[in-house]
Amino acid sequence: MTKPIDIPHKRKVAIYTRYSSDLQSHDSTVTQIKVVKKFAARKSIQIDDDCIYSDEETTGRNTKRQEYQKLVEAISNDEIELLCFYSVSRLTRNLLDGLVFLELIDKHKVKLYSVKERLTERPEDRNALVRV
Repeated sequence: MTKPIDIPHKRKVAIYTRYSSDLQSHDSTVTQIKVVKKFAARKSIQIDDDCIYSDEETTGRNTKRQEYQKLVEAISNDEIELLCFYSVSRLTRNLLDGLVFLELIDKHKVKLYSVKERLTERPEDRNALVRV
């Protein structure tokens, strides 16, 4: 049995999903959400349904993504305690953007969990954001 993660009630747990091209479908983000929720349940993490951010048919090579920007704003406003996502590649595919995001989450003490890469809040895992 895995150890539950303590999340203060004033800040929320969020999910970020993205798919990049018209060759993929809305089902891609739906599947990512299901996989992340299943992962979260195994860790006794309660996802806040109002904190699911999904960008569709949007590249990860820049940050000009509507839902990504909403997520950044929520993090900047200290609304997010933990961010769960399927893969680092869903967050960013740009080294500089990864570094900027890492600085933001460090500043606001946001924990990260990635299902695919099995990343946790450990500092050595956080560095995977810049190995995109």
